[in-house]
Amino acid sequence: MIIKLVSKENEWNRIYESMPEFIGKIYYSFNYFEALRANNEGTPSAVYFKTENGFIFYPFLIKNVPNLLAQGYADIESPYGYGGPVIIGCDYKDIRQYIQEYVNLMHEQRVIAEFVRFSPFLPINEVFKETYELSLNRKTVCIDLNDSFAEVIKGCTGARKRNYKRACRDLYLETNYEINQAKNIFKNLYTKNMNRLEADNYYYFSDNYFDKLLELPAENISLNIVCTYDRTPVAAGIFLKDSVSVHYHLGASDLNYKEMQPASFLILNTAKEAIGEGKKAFHLGGGVSKDCDDKLFRFKKGFSDQVLNFYIGKKVYDIDKYDLISKNWQKITGKTPEIHLHYHYL
Repeated sequence: MIIKLVSKENEWNRIYESMPEFIGKIYYSFNYFEALRANNEGTPSAVYFKTENGFIFYPFLIKNVPNLLAQGYADIESPYGYGGPVIIGCDYKDIRQYIQEYVNLMHEQRVIAEFVRFSPFLPINEVFKETYELSLNRKTVCIDLNDSFAEVIKGCTGARKRNYKRACRDLYLETNYEINQAKNIFKNLYTKNMNRLEADNYYYFSDNYFDKLLELPAENISLNIVCTYDRTPVAAGIFLKDSVSVHYHLGASDLNYKEMQPASFLILNTAKEAIGEGKKAFHLGGGVSKDCDDKLFRFKKGFSDQVLNFYIGKKVYDIDKYDLISKNWQKITGKTPEIHLHYHYL
């Protein structure tokens, strides 16, 4: 049995390539984590646990607690998107041993707390259910791409079918933009959407993040832009890809052209593109809450009735230090904690 931290690109990639293909594998790639590093979200690291039966691979971002609150401590968090440990071949005994060794490693690294975004495509092992404080964050929608595009359309609600039919009269996917031009078009649409929604600062990604994200290999990313026939950009989306799936990562549209249904056009044409590439699933994500009447969730559910559960997990490794840091943060900010790793937001 071995357990160790992995941070070097070559070793990370070797482990990544040894894993079987699965929906959402892209979120475990070293290149994706490098984009998050560029956004100052932490240092990419991963735990690798190996037994004679198989291995467990768990990448995350490790971040120092602000020195103003405490020195020499850190916490870990899954990336924006999805994560959690990937179990390959290990049995119940192996997983029990992994948890023991993992907790010891966290104490050695002076990690005080952890926040996990569990992939909705991977089963959550019973041992993890005992280890973490789990809660349903929201439901997400996935389009099955195993059949033809005609079957995808057939699986849409009547409203989405009408939306798409209308959009096809006025819109098309523009593929001739130079990459920097495409990036600027997306950022402009995205920033306007975030401003309109009065989004949290967390969702305003840095230029470095977009640059690094768009450096991903072509087989791992698409930036699709929807235009009117006078070449006016009206919607755009960044889609992450692995060998079997596509994921709606970030998207935006121009409300001035809402009646043309550019968002529906973007999603369904990306689905058509993914079928042509041999993908098996297109994950749209969820709404902005776990409410089944959430407007964004209902919009996405109009494309498919395949719904998944997205769970988050929390754990505290040093309750005394965590409580002290939280209290100091509350004194400084005058705020009440709303998220697990709240103390990073000074």
